[in-house]
Amino acid sequence: MNDAVTAQPTVEVKPKIHINFDPNYIGKEISFLFKTDKDLGIRRPTTTLQIPQATPNLILEILDAGGKQLDLLMESINDIITGVAREQVNADTKISQETLDLTKLSWKSISELPPAARRGGGIPKETWEEFQKDYIESMPAVTGKTLEQVTNAAKLFLAKLQPVKTNKLFLDKLQEQLNIWFTSSPNAEDFKECYEFLANKMVELLKKDDAELLANI
Repeated sequence: MNDAVTAQPTVEVKPKIHINFDPNYIGKEISFLFKTDKDLGIRRPTTTLQIPQATPNLILEILDAGGKQLDLLMESINDIITGVAREQVNADTKISQETLDLTKLSWKSISELPPAARRGGGIPKETWEEFQKDYIESMPAVTGKTLEQVTNAAKLFLAKLQPVKTNKLFLDKLQEQLNIWFTSSPNAEDFKECYEFLANKMVELLKKDDAELLANI
């Protein structure tokens, strides 16, 4: 009788791999743009990173946790509402509590705005002023227009089109000029938020019929 035991192959037991997974977030590729250094004339290269983004599960957890987490969520929501309200205030120097259009300040209404329109109130004043300066400096060379002409257009952009919001002839021309600037200026990416805000707003105004536009003045 052969008592020899057949040797079994050795199985290597590997340690378990622990994945740092949080269902409250999902990774999204975000590109961070940098403005051109005015003194050096150079721009830091765009940096693209995977940034955690909130999922609906995070909202549920915040509601369950309450406290400072819920306070921060409410602060973020209210900042967005206030920013959209600021657009109304900036557009009407005689606005009052009675004329404030509350229907445009509901979360549902705000969610239906284009992203750039929602951010319009959040674009810093300094950024708008730098955009205006770049537009004035770059447009005469590419359009052949006078400094006065491009300055007048830039003023309307800085006023976020309010002085001409019912004039489709002006809006058509400004839309054309804005697109020329965006494709011509070497600094266009620095002011992409301003461009998107204005471009979306012009599309929105041009879609309205004349009766609807006149009802706003």
